[in-house]
Amino acid sequence: AYAIPGLEGDVKKSARQALTLRLSRMKDSTLADYLEDEDAEIRRAAALASGTKGTKAHLGRLVKMLRDKEPQVSRAAHAALKELTGRTFGPEPKAW
Repeated sequence: AYAIPGLEGDVKKSARQALTLRLSRMKDSTLADYLEDEDAEIRRAAALASGTKGTKAHLGRLVKMLRDKEPQVSRAAHAALKELTGRTFGPEPKAW
């Protein structure tokens, strides 16, 4: 996670996918800790992992993450909420 900001292009994309996949194998209690991590890459991956797992245990945390100071984290929370609920709550994709 700590190396991801220094990566570029397809390598960065692959590293982010690998981190999300790894976190998606975690128990919900462990994933909850990662949703509140100080590192934005870890929070981002944890949000996406929640959506990938299909776990609704963290819906409240994901809603709070929509206001994360890091845009990549708030976008990931939005994507996870869409995946978990099957609904789009806005903003429109072009607004990002």
